[in-house]
Amino acid sequence: MPDKIQSAIRLGCAWVNRNHSDYFKLQFVNMVLGGYFGSRLMSNIREDKGYTYGIGSSIVNYQNHAFFMISTEVDAANSKDTLYQIQLEIERLQNERVQDAEMETVRNYLLGNILRQMDGVFNQSELYRLQIQYNLQSNYFQQYADALYEVTSNDILKLAQQYLDVKRFVICGAGKRINV
Repeated sequence: MPDKIQSAIRLGCAWVNRNHSDYFKLQFVNMVLGGYFGSRLMSNIREDKGYTYGIGSSIVNYQNHAFFMISTEVDAANSKDTLYQIQLEIERLQNERVQDAEMETVRNYLLGNILRQMDGVFNQSELYRLQIQYNLQSNYFQQYADALYEVTSNDILKLAQQYLDVKRFVICGAGKRINV
């Protein structure tokens, strides 16, 4: 679509599912990178560069598999640099320890999410449905909270190095052609 002003960009790769031993800590990695408004992708590409209104990363779960995805819409002229900035933020996670203040912010955000998911009978029934659908242990959410307290900046480094391999990412775009 060469006449379009914006380009929609999605990139990602296969990921571990809810039953994998690294899943909880990878949720933390995802959140630091792009999982909430104060994330690194949002700070760099939205706040610093002004390329987009929103960018984020997420883990999408299915019964027997999952995938990791980063998504945004940017001015087509900024598409290539956006992909470059995403790669830079991933490399930062792989090479620089996350500072204590950022670790605490993300930890509190994720713990707050767990509490929100347990607030009220309808939310609790949704969590129960997830336990059944994904064959999760009855103490799954307690294990998740415990993992959030245990995760360290060294864990983040190791997991980012292991799982965030941009060479494995599939990149999709709609809009002007993106030369990667």
